[in-house]
Amino acid sequence: MPFITRRAVLAALALVVPVPPSLAGAEADPVLLTVVDAATGRQAAFTRSEIDALPQAVIATRTDFTEGRSEFRGPLAADLLDRAGIGAAREVRLVAANDYAVTVPVADFRAYGVILATELDGRRLSLRDRGPIWVMYPADDFPELRQPQYVDRLIWQLVRIEAR
Repeated sequence: MPFITRRAVLAALALVVPVPPSLAGAEADPVLLTVVDAATGRQAAFTRSEIDALPQAVIATRTDFTEGRSEFRGPLAADLLDRAGIGAAREVRLVAANDYAVTVPVADFRAYGVILATELDGRRLSLRDRGPIWVMYPADDFPELRQPQYVDRLIWQLVRIEAR
């Protein structure tokens, strides 16, 4: 009887048993954000590379959640909504990974240049540090943005936007 190594058995199984995409490396560019149009049910999914490919903006500001003035970088929220085909919506519901949600008027995004930050001080945001997407307003540039209603809109770990 021939000697069969464990490696040979695994190689043979790989020819017969399909490998799930998550194990095969297909998740190298995961979907970070899903945008849903509640009126039509249409959805758009954005991967990290698609979000990074949008024009990027920078907001340097202080927050209640960081020390000192920090630099946030990411696409304008209005640009992403336009790309998803829901830029004309009146308001959106922003949903975090932990199901925290807040409703925001889309007019905010355009009036204040709100970004979907993917970087903080030159480092890519991860789930551990309020990423991979953190909604950021330029609070240092507009005193009214220091009000609690706006601080509540600085939602981190954003995973879903629902247009209403």
